[in-house]
Amino acid sequence: MIDWEKVFEGADWFHWTGITPAISQGAADVCLEAIKAANKLGVTVSCDLNYRKNLWKYGKTASEVMPALVEGCDVILGNEEDAEKVFGIKPEGFDVTATKGEVNAAEFESVCRQLMAKFPRAKKVIITLRGSINANHNTWGGVLFDGEKLYQSPRYDITHIVDRVPLLIFQTSSATSLHQEWVWP
Repeated sequence: MIDWEKVFEGADWFHWTGITPAISQGAADVCLEAIKAANKLGVTVSCDLNYRKNLWKYGKTASEVMPALVEGCDVILGNEEDAEKVFGIKPEGFDVTATKGEVNAAEFESVCRQLMAKFPRAKKVIITLRGSINANHNTWGGVLFDGEKLYQSPRYDITHIVDRVPLLIFQTSSATSLHQEWVWP
């Protein structure tokens, strides 16, 4: 038995990733236990949906396991594909094949609203936006929705890609911004 009070002593934020419950039922169970303990202790809980279909091999799907975990989250981070693959949530009126690498951040407010409706505990939803122009050129940005207002990050052109930048970098900076109570201009 894990002494969660001791684990979370002095903590004010707990972040978990969708990779953890994908590994095994035991990992999913411990993740849920940690989320419930953090909620009880008043620790802010955030998650990175981080759906990886090839990891879900122990007999349950992300759609079966993730809702109970995300219910306990104050901040949800991910991309529109994670929201669709795990929860069936799609951006309204969006066709990825028509973007030509250009992503209109406002089109993703519907994903944020749908996630907040499904998970009412969530106070913030962050959606990362990557536009794939070609293998060597992507655009990066994101939106943060607080239930009332949609904030949009600057759009960055990433060229000369050797290996794609992990989503975690954007999400970590977003979570740090939230923790320090400042948001994007």
